[in-house]
Amino acid sequence: YTLGENRYAFSVSRNNPERFITFTASPFNWIDATIFYVDITGKEYGSGFNQSYKDKGFNLKISPFKLLDHNFAIGFNDMAGTGLFRSEYLAFSRSFYNFNYTFGIGWGAYNNGIAFNNPLIKINKSFETRPKDFTGRGGKFETDNYFSGSDASVFFAAGYKITQNTVLEFELDPT
Repeated sequence: YTLGENRYAFSVSRNNPERFITFTASPFNWIDATIFYVDITGKEYGSGFNQSYKDKGFNLKISPFKLLDHNFAIGFNDMAGTGLFRSEYLAFSRSFYNFNYTFGIGWGAYNNGIAFNNPLIKINKSFETRPKDFTGRGGKFETDNYFSGSDASVFFAAGYKITQNTVLEFELDPT
């Protein structure tokens, strides 16, 4: 699901090895755009600097229509970054009362879970290969790599809204 029209969200996640700060805005009820900054404590910055690796990027999720009473979404994470977190996904979501769930398939960084052969390879063999390493300092849209790789993975999430500002979530996250 999207945040809803004219909404925004800010989150901080302090895990090991990644520490994220994200800001998400939803100008319309069918689109969410996120800017993120991450500190990766287990990776050196390089170039003689004595600090951990830093990365930044942006994500985009579009929910253009409903199908069988579910919202359909297509998403791109780290879509023009270094590729460390680059992933794409197709998802279906539904909300009712205080409960919501999402299930879908993902590529790239989302391909570390319950994997199966990438179905898009049957359409075109160019979907079969995907670079494993990140590229340079980012800032380029590498559309040739979107939805590619020999495998894809399943993901699932469910949430229950306890109060207006509190949601309890469970997920099978392939990252």
